[in-house]
Amino acid sequence: MGDNMRMILGAVLLFAGICGCAKSDKADDIALIQERYRGEQVSWMAALLQGFAAFDARDADAAALQLDAAYQQGCRDPLALYRYGVVLAQQGKTEEARALLLDAASDLAAFYPGHRANPELWITLGNMDFRAEDYAMALGRYERALAAAETGAGGRKSDIYYSMGMALRRLARYAEAANWMEKANADDFLVNYYIADVYNELKKYDLAMRRMQRAADLKPEESRASGTLGHFYYALSEREEQAERFDKALEAIRKGVPWYERAVRTGGDMYAEYLEAAKSRIHDLERIKEAAKSGQIRRAEAEKDESPPQ
Repeated sequence: MGDNMRMILGAVLLFAGICGCAKSDKADDIALIQERYRGEQVSWMAALLQGFAAFDARDADAAALQLDAAYQQGCRDPLALYRYGVVLAQQGKTEEARALLLDAASDLAAFYPGHRANPELWITLGNMDFRAEDYAMALGRYERALAAAETGAGGRKSDIYYSMGMALRRLARYAEAANWMEKANADDFLVNYYIADVYNELKKYDLAMRRMQRAADLKPEESRASGTLGHFYYALSEREEQAERFDKALEAIRKGVPWYERAVRTGGDMYAEYLEAAKSRIHDLERIKEAAKSGQIRRAEAEKDESPPQ
C-alpha cells in the first residue's frame, strides 16, 4: 500500500472508526444535540436521528441520504455537519465534504469543545489535501488536528504524528518527518516502513535497516518490506565495494538474497529480477575479490624482488 493509498483509505477508516465507538459514545452525540436544541421545534431532528443510525450502522449511502435531508431542512449543527462531511469524503465527494467540514470547524470547537470530532475533522481535511498533493496545506490541517487533540479533545495522536511525518516527507523535510514519525505507534507496519525510507534519505542507514526489519517482522506476508530490505543490503554492498571492502560487500549482498527470496515467495514478482541481479553480484564480487587478492600477492612479490640486497 503506497502512502497515497493510506490517505485514500483514511476517510474510510475514519468512518469505520467513528462507527466503531462504544454505543454510549454514539448516544452521547445525539444527547448533546438534543440538549442544545431543547425546547426548540426543529423539523430536521427525525431525519438527523435516522442519519446517525445509518452512520453508526456503517451504511454510508443511507447516512448521506438522511443527513442531506436534515441539512435541506435547515440543520446546521456542527456535529451533524461533521458526520455528513465524513460520509461525503468516504463517498469521494471531496469538494462538498471540504466545504461542510470547514463550515463546521469553528462552531464545533465553540459548541462542543473537547469533543473527539474536533481533531478528527482536521485529520479528514488533511487527508483530502494529501490526496490532492497539496502537502503544505495537509501539514497545516494535521497541525490543527494535533492542537485540538492536545486541548483535551482526545483523538488519535499516533495517527496525527504519522500523518504529519508523511506530509513532511513529501515536502522533503526529512529530519522533521523522522522526528514526528518517531512519536507514532512503533508497532504499526506503515510507520516503520516509511520512517525507514526517511532514514534512508537522511543516509542514516543503520536506522533505516532497523526500522525496515521491524516492518518486515510485523508483516512477514508483506513483500514490499522484504524487497526493500533486499534493496538496502544491495546498496550497502555497493558502498562497501566502492570503499574496496570486498569481504563486507559480499557479506551485505549475501544477506540481501534471502530477503529478495522472501519477497518473491510472498507474491512480490517484481523482485525476481533483483534476486537474480543479487545472485550475479555475488559471483562478480567473488571474482573481484580474488582478482584483488591476486593483485596484492603479485605486488608483494614484485616489491620483494625490487628490494635492495642486504
